[in-house]
Amino acid sequence: MQHRQTDLSDAGRALLRIFTHIYVINLPERTDRRREVEQQLNRFGLSLDHSAVTLVPASRPADRGEFPNVGARGCFESHLITLRAALDAGHQQFLILEDDADFSDDLDSRLDALSEAAQGLDWDIFYGWLPGGDAGGQAAALQEIPAQTGVVMSHFVGINGRILPDLIPYMAAIYSRPLGDPQGGAMHVDGAYSWFRAAHPQCLTIAPVRSISVQRSSRSDIHPLRWFDRIPVLAPIVGSLRRVRANLRKRL
Repeated sequence: MQHRQTDLSDAGRALLRIFTHIYVINLPERTDRRREVEQQLNRFGLSLDHSAVTLVPASRPADRGEFPNVGARGCFESHLITLRAALDAGHQQFLILEDDADFSDDLDSRLDALSEAAQGLDWDIFYGWLPGGDAGGQAAALQEIPAQTGVVMSHFVGINGRILPDLIPYMAAIYSRPLGDPQGGAMHVDGAYSWFRAAHPQCLTIAPVRSISVQRSSRSDIHPLRWFDRIPVLAPIVGSLRRVRANLRKRL
């Protein structure tokens, strides 16, 4: 059942003033991640069946192709699928959430001010997290990220639809080139976004001074499984420990 605008919390309305639509990338078999990311959305009166949210089935390619591994290729394909869907839908400022994204514990109280700050900036790309961010910085402060500064991780990235006619073919070209190509070949998707930004310095990239999203620790779909992820009986224990670590990270 589609939820109504009246179901939103005040923080949810503020979130949708920054991003008019939210795409959530999730592998269909990762029901654990789907459940956890929906819990994040529920904080704002949102859910995976809300009219402002689209669940994107993530790609699971049969082989790695030219990419570092199968997961990296699947993640890249999933973002490219999402960007094309947003272009077809005509969404102007939208958010891509990977299913291991966790919102900061204080985001509810910060979103209204963040929304006002974002509306005062003509941004093109909006990251929710930066390594080395100022944990003690102003709650509503946004900073510009220089075009030549690479950003690692793509679990929370906002896109202005006006850059899609340039971004999509640029990403598609990287996808089609071999790994290590000097023009930019097959790579992790966060690297591709950074290559695009460096090649298009006119695009304004911003991020909160204090992070609003971290990447939740969970069993990886990109890297080979560690030994404790391959033993079924340990799965509940490992999952609980990862949730504890994620909660600690959000409080740093």
